[in-house]
Amino acid sequence: AADYRKHFPDGRIGSEPHRATPEHGKRFYEAGLADALDDYRGFTAQR
Repeated sequence: AADYRKHFPDGRIGSEPHRATPEHGKRFYEAGLADALDDYRGFTAQR
């Protein structure tokens, strides 16, 4: 783990941020939001 942190201090391996697009970000955001809402609904339904 120490060697990994030494070579990749920010946690990324082979990152290519120039390939990202606003559309990709929107897809990730919407997918994460949908998952969070599903979890929240499941949590509140158990009460």
